[in-house]
Formats: sequence, structure tokens, C-alpha cells
Amino acid sequence: MQQQQDVELKYQAPEEKFLKIFEDYQKKHKENMIFDTDELTSIYNELQKKKIYLTSYISQGGNGCVFEAKYNEEIVAVKCSNPKFEKIKEEEKIMKLLKDTPYVFKSIEEFLNEKKTKYYQISKKYSCNLKDIMQSFFAEKKILPLNQIVGFAIQMSTVFEKIQQNNLIHSDIKPENILYDSQEKCFNLCDYGESKSFKDVSKTYNLKGFTRKYAAPEITEDNSFFNIKYDIYGLGIILLELTLGKFLEDGDCAFIRNGKLPNYISKNALYQDINQIIIKMLEKTPQNRIDSFGLTKQLNELRLKLENQFIYAVKDKLDFTESNLMISKFRQSFLKFNYTSKQNEVRLDKYDFEGYSNLSKIQECIAKRLVHHLDLDF
Repeated sequence: MQQQQDVELKYQAPEEKFLKIFEDYQKKHKENMIFDTDELTSIYNELQKKKIYLTSYISQGGNGCVFEAKYNEEIVAVKCSNPKFEKIKEEEKIMKLLKDTPYVFKSIEEFLNEKKTKYYQISKKYSCNLKDIMQSFFAEKKILPLNQIVGFAIQMSTVFEKIQQNNLIHSDIKPENILYDSQEKCFNLCDYGESKSFKDVSKTYNLKGFTRKYAAPEITEDNSFFNIKYDIYGLGIILLELTLGKFLEDGDCAFIRNGKLPNYISKNALYQDINQIIIKMLEKTPQNRIDSFGLTKQLNELRLKLENQFIYAVKDKLDFTESNLMISKFRQSFLKFNYTSKQNEVRLDKYDFEGYSNLSKIQECIAKRLVHHLDLDF
């Protein structure tokens, strides 16, 4: 039986598949390929020996590539990188500290090849990342619903709390490093390759591997002191983009680092409260910037305020059962995000009321109008 399964798996990964993978990789990264043909061939063969069968190319980062593969009858993601042993040890140590933290990327398996020239990480395959979602929404001139923006921010601040407790810094917060888990319907922060663990929090460090667009002002200062507030600044830029409904240019972010934030804050009254939080996240001076615990507290206060507005809007307009259903769905919308990714297009699924026969289409439309000011998508 086992032999039959092995044959079936190998049949799904013929040599033609490797050629297609290499063609896709070469087409996207002709000028900056991390791995040449011989290296990719070696990677392909090494993984096959472990019954890991590459099926497609996904992406390339600063130090490696991510592929889709079939492993133990499941579709997984495989990250292959050139190992820097001190960095690997540091990342493994950090991942152990964060292993029980929600909304954190977790690998299924990690290993070095026999020659210790390649480092592999096996994980579940995520549907897309936050950048994919943002691109899809922005292309259609749409903005994510406010409750989804707040819920996403709470998930990230939950991770930041654990990072702060352990004197860590992620150092490369950007939409590409925030993965969407379609099974759990939440976001996971990934790529801890440039993360730092500070045993002596008074010591200063020079950061490497950061993305300048999302970098805090202190990155330009020699021997600056870095802590969680550096990561909070990066998240603040992401939230600013989400409320504006567009990506900021590098030049825009440079102006913001130099104190020009008021020119970029959304004028939409809907975002008045979250704008105040974003302003605290983007304080130029780290000492004045909000920390992770203060951020979580203020985001949850905003969540409760939105919930109360919603309850007030529906409680007298629908009967008890219907209003409770709507309220429950709204509260859930801060925790679960229903995005569907198909052929480079990401959309936000409508809330599913199937099975609740008491909620008619007419009443659903009434509820939609009632909460229009909350920018919900019913």
C-alpha cells in the first residue's frame, strides 16, 4: 500500500514539473535569481529523497525561495534558504519563545541538507498574504471594513505583546510578512529571520534586512536603541495604508518619518478614532510612541465602542433573535476574516446567514442600512 502511494505521489511531480517550476522562477527573477539551475535541480532532488515533491514556485525573498509541494498527502509550503548558522539558531530560539502565541507563523518541520548548504522549512500553505489582499481591494478602489482593520490590528498587537515581553524585535514588519490563514480565518506574522533577541535591553544594535518603506525614523540614526516600538511603527504605516485605501510611496513614508504625517491622515470621519491610534503608533520619537500593551488596550476600547454603536443601531429595529444574531456576527467579524483567493484576486466574502430562517432578505437589507456608517459588508 505504501509503495502504491509513493508511486502516485511521484507521478504528480514528473521532471516536466521541475522545468515548469524553473521557468516560472526564471521569468519572475531573471535579473536577481538566488538559485541557479544546478542549485534548483539539487533542491528538487534533495526534497524528493524525503518524499517532498515540489509542485510550483511561489515567491523569492532576500535569502531564499518558497515553493508549493506535496508532503504526506498534503499541500505544504517549502522555504529553502542559504543557511547562516548563527541566524538559524537565533530564529529557532525566537520561534520557541513564540510557539504558544496565537497569530504567529509556525513551521511543521525544519532541516539542513547533508552538505549543510541549504536550510528547509516546511509549513502549511497559506492562501495569500496581506499585500495580496490590499492589492486586490485597492485595485477596485475599495477599503477593508473598519471592523476588519481593527480586528487585524488587534491580532498583530497580541503578537507584539509577546515579542515585547521577551525583549524581542521582529524588525521587518510589512504586508508580505503577514500571511492569511484561510482555515483559521486569521493573520499570522512570519519571517523571523532578521528578528533579534535582546538579553541586555540597554545595548544598541544595528538592524539589517529591514524594508525602508515601513522602517521607523530611528533606523537612520547610528547605534539607535531598538525595541518593540520599531515594529509598532511599521504596523502603523500598514494601518495608514488600509485606511487610505492605497499603498504609500517610499517618498511619502520618508515625509512621514520627518513629521509630515498630518498630510497623509485619512479625512474620512469613519476613521477618526483609529486615526488617533495611528498617530500614536507613528510618533517620530520612540519614547513618545505607544507600546504593545497600550496599543492592544486602545484597539480593544475602539472595538467595544464599535460593538456598542452596532448594538444601539439594531436592538430596536429587529426582533430579539435577529438582533442577537447580527450582534454575534459583528463581534465575530473582529476575529475571523472571510477572504477568498482565486487567480491573484482576493475578495471579502459576505457574512453567511444560511440556516437562520428568521432573518429575511428584507430585514438583512434593513440591518445593512442601519450599520452603513460602520462600513460593514453584509
